[in-house]
Amino acid sequence: MNDENDKKWTKKLSKKKKELNQISPSFCAAKWLQLTLHLQNGMTHSCHHPSPHKIPLTEIKDRVGALHNTKFKIKQRSLMKAGKRPAECEHCWTAEDSSPDTFSDRVIKSADDWAQTDLTKLKRMNYPNPTYLEVSFGNKCNLKCSYCSPEVSSAIWNEFEKHGPYPVTGSNSIAWYKENKRTPYAEKARNPYLTAFRKWFPQILGGLKVFRITGGEPLLNEETFRTIEKLKKLDFSDLEFSINSNLMVSDNTLKRLCQELNELLETKKFKEIRLYTSVDTAQGQSEWIRFGLNYKKLFDNCDYILRHCPDVKLTFIVTFNILSYPMFKDLLKDILNTKKKFIQRLEPIPRIMVDINHLRFPTYLSPMNASEEMRRLTIQHLDFMEHHQERKDYIWGFNSYEINKMKRLSSILVNAEPASNLELSELKKFISEYDKRKKLNFKKVFPQYTSYLESIPD
Repeated sequence: MNDENDKKWTKKLSKKKKELNQISPSFCAAKWLQLTLHLQNGMTHSCHHPSPHKIPLTEIKDRVGALHNTKFKIKQRSLMKAGKRPAECEHCWTAEDSSPDTFSDRVIKSADDWAQTDLTKLKRMNYPNPTYLEVSFGNKCNLKCSYCSPEVSSAIWNEFEKHGPYPVTGSNSIAWYKENKRTPYAEKARNPYLTAFRKWFPQILGGLKVFRITGGEPLLNEETFRTIEKLKKLDFSDLEFSINSNLMVSDNTLKRLCQELNELLETKKFKEIRLYTSVDTAQGQSEWIRFGLNYKKLFDNCDYILRHCPDVKLTFIVTFNILSYPMFKDLLKDILNTKKKFIQRLEPIPRIMVDINHLRFPTYLSPMNASEEMRRLTIQHLDFMEHHQERKDYIWGFNSYEINKMKRLSSILVNAEPASNLELSELKKFISEYDKRKKLNFKKVFPQYTSYLESIPD
């Protein structure tokens, strides 16, 4: 571990925590400045931890900025200004209550570049514009990942229409989505949220520091490419632009993406262009978790982009879940090999990175539910990353940020309480139904879990 970088990072977070707490002990810049928009059904949240809430059509009818500044969100900000803790931010309160030395995401997000502003002025803003915007234009998707939902993936929506929800807590039926007005608009249907966004986007673009397109699978949605065309023509300051993609697209679509990204870079308007792709472990186990994924094709397509878009950066997003443990070191090796092929020099933010986060929902797939023996594998994963740390004579190694994320995850998982029988029972039911629907064989793909599953009561 680079102790010097670690000390600088700790010092930066300590300073930011003090600044936030001078405003209030629950103040968080993300509630004002970070926005995720699911335009396919009009849902929004600020910070990825709280559950998204519905944007009332009556609010955006009068003010398109209500895509961000909903009445619900303004109320949560009021609680923060008063030093009270919004219930939706429980993830951070749990982290902060665990130890006074813990830096929750309230602090980490507020310390990020996109959140740097005068906090006193920010507190007084009732209708701030976001500086970090993540948007999904639709739920069209070609994968059926184990932890995903119908409102995010059209493939899962179709599966639920045929088979119904999974026989586990929290797996909602298509009827539930319709009753709660969370049915995604069809791609070519008139979507009032998309209409409002098209009007609002040029108004806020100049103040954005981060703009990220997600999905569904955004490369299957023409609105993604229409938006890229707008970015080429509009004037704005330095911007970090990124796209989340599973990369399971045709060769022609991949070529089109590379051409568009290279043309964007020619405008010289961007601080950074980054592609994010998801993978949670290696080989066939990753393909079971993210149904429709071809592990080899994923890395082949990453190589293609890195070769043909020399100024584009790439991040592997890991949603570490209960099934990630056995082959996770193999994934780290494959990522390290990709780094070795394409990283040419040491940089503050390397061209290729891995960002490791632990899955929280659905809870039965949480990595917390693994056996103690399995959870302790994360110590080996961390040792591997530290042994292959970036340095002057090893420029493609893992950097401090990547290692710190793994260190934090390992600490949480090694010290986790044993899973409840209810969670394990739900896990067992889910695996059985998942195998049945997709004609898979969990025991064959994950032999390391055979005895553990057999020990779970029905």
